Amino acid sequence: MVGIILWWDSRHLEGVIKGEDGKRYYFNSSVVKRIPPKSKIRDSQVVTFLQNIHIKHALCADAVVVLSMTQQNSLKAKIARLSEDVET
Repeated sequence: MVGIILWWDSRHLEGVIKGEDGKRYYFNSSVVKRIPPKSKIRDSQVVTFLQNIHIKHALCADAVVVLSMTQQNSLKAKIARLSEDVET
């Protein structure tokens, strides 16, 4: 699933992703699998992720991958919809 980071707390290493399904998913640094070189996790970054099916009481992300600019360009339509939803 594609999503956008709504907020990231660099002190506590946790945040929330808004998925393409419109739902919000909690995540922390333990589920981040890849970040582009010389990048840090921050608000408004585009990611791919899976829903963590082992946690039943809340929506949580798993296998979070922060996308590079090249990867983001290949997903422009989905990203545009997500960005519009975040701004409203």
